[in-house]
Amino acid sequence: MGLDLHHYIPAIKDDESFDYFALDEFINNPDFIQRYQHLIGEVEQFEHYHEILVFPDLPTKEMILQTHPHYSDKPFLIGQLEDLKEQINQMASANSITENELTILKIEDNLLEKDTLKEIFYYSISYETNPKVLKVLFHTDKGYQRKGMNNKFYEDFINDKLYFDKASVLKAYDYLEPRAGDSKEELQKSFKAQFIDNFIEGESIFLASW
Repeated sequence: MGLDLHHYIPAIKDDESFDYFALDEFINNPDFIQRYQHLIGEVEQFEHYHEILVFPDLPTKEMILQTHPHYSDKPFLIGQLEDLKEQINQMASANSITENELTILKIEDNLLEKDTLKEIFYYSISYETNPKVLKVLFHTDKGYQRKGMNNKFYEDFINDKLYFDKASVLKAYDYLEPRAGDSKEELQKSFKAQFIDNFIEGESIFLASW
């Protein structure tokens, strides 16, 4: 089970802004969206008929599936993209989508790269329908932590829920548990700096994803 803790704040959209929340994620906090009406933007969202994942090798596939278990249901290929064109076309033909527009994205996993100290990437090959416009609020990181929480944390917090109150962040502090060989004191110090001392209600968002 992978765990990522984020401290987000709303941000102005620019050429490097790719991360956003859909407005329906704020259904329980309409005041937050009202406060940041001036930052609401639009993105085109495609619904995929079919998606194929291409991993460069099996070890990379296993690492990605550990942090993205929902990928286990998607068709995949192993190897170099340029060597798999025939197999990709065969998979598209089997689903009768060869005429649909094709999008190929190279996706780098920055979190795994930090852990392994090497480039970790895979490709997403998708066949798209007509896009729909989605209203979103872009955001940027103000704090981040990889893992470092005990098992009870998963019972008391909700995966991918947005928390807007500092009380929830202070509560999360009590679940800190360093990995073997790490210092709890350093973990507590880092968490305070990344999530507590700089948390501003009405601006900050705390999110745990696993």
